[in-house]
Formats: sequence, C-alpha cells, structure tokens
Amino acid sequence: MERYFITYSEWVNFLGKKSQQSELMAPVLSGSFLHYQKCQGEELKQVVWSQVRPVQPVKFFFFPYHEEILPGLSEQSPRVILGVTACDLAGLQVLDRIFAQSDFKDPNYQKRRERTLIISGDCYAPIDVCFCEKVGLQPYPEKGFDLNVSALEGGFLLEVGSEKGRNFLSELTGLSEASEEQLHQQAKMRNKAKETVLQFNQPFNFPSDLPNKIQPLLLAEEWKEVWQKCVQCGSCNFICPSCACFFLEDQSRGESFEKARTWDACLFPGYARMASGVSPRPHLYERYRNRLACKYVYLPGNFGLVGCTGCGRCIDGCAGRIDKRKVLTKIFGKNPNSVIYEPAKHL
Repeated sequence: MERYFITYSEWVNFLGKKSQQSELMAPVLSGSFLHYQKCQGEELKQVVWSQVRPVQPVKFFFFPYHEEILPGLSEQSPRVILGVTACDLAGLQVLDRIFAQSDFKDPNYQKRRERTLIISGDCYAPIDVCFCEKVGLQPYPEKGFDLNVSALEGGFLLEVGSEKGRNFLSELTGLSEASEEQLHQQAKMRNKAKETVLQFNQPFNFPSDLPNKIQPLLLAEEWKEVWQKCVQCGSCNFICPSCACFFLEDQSRGESFEKARTWDACLFPGYARMASGVSPRPHLYERYRNRLACKYVYLPGNFGLVGCTGCGRCIDGCAGRIDKRKVLTKIFGKNPNSVIYEPAKHL
C-alpha cells in the first residue's frame, strides 16, 4: 500500500481547492459531539481528525431515512466524505452487499456510491461504549477506503486504498514517502487505541466468533429478561451503521404516482405484522432477540458479513439504557448477575 506524509497546512489547502469541485462532508465538533457538516475553505480548519466516530453513521449519505425511489435518482454531483471510521466502513460494506452486490440492486444507492470518495481516518480516542475489537475489527481502517488519514505530529500519513483515491491525489504536490519513524508513530498510536478498547471491554465476556456460537442460544430463557427496559423506540435500528430495513409506499400525484421508501425497525410491533393482523413475533422480547440474531446469524448467513461493527451507538442511543455487551454476557452465562442497564454518556 502506498503511504505518504503531508503537512497539515498543505493538506487543508489541498482540500480547500477540492471543495470547489466536490461537496466535502467532514466531522466537526458541536458541543461535545462530532457530527458531519459540509465544509469548504476556512471551515476545513474545524475538521476533527483521527478521533472517535461521529454521532450519525455514514450510511445516512447513501441510504436516506426517506426518499422517492420512482422516478429514480437523477445524476449525482461528486462528493467526498472525510474522517470515516473503521466501524462505519464495516457497516458500509454490509450495505454494499445488500444494495449493490446482491441479485436485486438499488440504482439510487449505486449512484451515490459511485460518485462518492471515502477518506477514512484512524480512531485514536475510542469511548467506553466502543467494542470494535469484540467483533473482530480494529479502531483503524484496514480496507474499504479510497484514502485513509492518520494524524501524526506535524501532519498526516496518507494511505492509498483504491485507484479513485490515487486519482484524487494526482494534483497534490508536496507529498513525500512516509518515513520509518512516521510509520512507527502511526503504529504506536494505533496500538494505544487498541489497548484502550480492550480495557473498556474487560468486564464483558462473550466470544468474538458470535455467528458460530449464538445460534444455539436463541431459545435461551435469558432473552425473556434482558429486554425489559426496551421501549421499542427503534433508536438502535436507526443509528446502526448496517441496519437496512425499510418499507415502500405508493404516493398518488394526480394522474401519476411516486414510490417512496422509509426506514423501518424490527423492534416496532407492526414490522412483521401480516394482513390478517397476526405477527410471528408478538412479544417484545422476541423482536429484541430477532434484532441481535439479525446481526450475528442472519446477515452472516445471507451475506457473509457480521452486521455489528462495535461502534456502540446502539448503547448510547438506547432510551432504556440497555448495554448490548452486557446482554450478550448474560446470554452466554459468563456473568449471570451482570447489570445490563446503565445511563448513556455519549451519542
């Protein structure tokens, strides 16, 4: 993989020029939270690099909460998304498999993906709800990016991940091959982030190869206990970087009609309800169990990818203060007295 070093000022100036050709979306600080915002010119100095993932997952840019899908999407203008973390790249890989690589492809999703350049970033400051290591990921991107940025002393280490990323850098002068010292500095920061995630997750005992271990436990009695503070708000569905359920609706427009798509949530009582009014999962604990089964059994079985990326958003966004790591620990019986409810600290 090609690795280069560039100073902070040279990189920001280069992005400023690119913002005149493409829409640049980047993580900026709002209060104590990171969120994506369109940036150009001097605004690029506000971009936060190599920190934790933003509040909203990157799927918002490719799979909107609500959109009209017939007539289809018009041609998309070029867009660059900066600072995408490894957990969101893993979620995007799941969405790619569902909407762009399956038998039934989504043309709107494909157009957005084709016109978007992904510049990912290392996560040097994971928070205590992060558990990427527990699902086989690292707190830094290893694949799925066009370019990756690691913040170092005095500048950035750039890694080229695709031909699209290489072309993006073609107009950039001032690049130099990354030195051994700079590569060492990157490795040191990455190892520190890994140790932080591992430390946060020491209290939780469940196997990392969940798809191979959880299916025999789907009928465990503990499922009837762990859901009890779930208020079926759907927050964990909507904030998840890989959840992709939706429903379709025809909307009349005089003599024409439009077909609209809106996100749906498997925790909602009406999600699987049939025309007769009967639901195959009438109880909330069954729907809660189904959500986790989707991540760790159904998605791996259907698409070969685990649906959970360890981003921790479902923990932070839960109105019932349910920590999924504690739920899994309870289900696997490693710590049957574990308390699974705790106030959220982040978004």
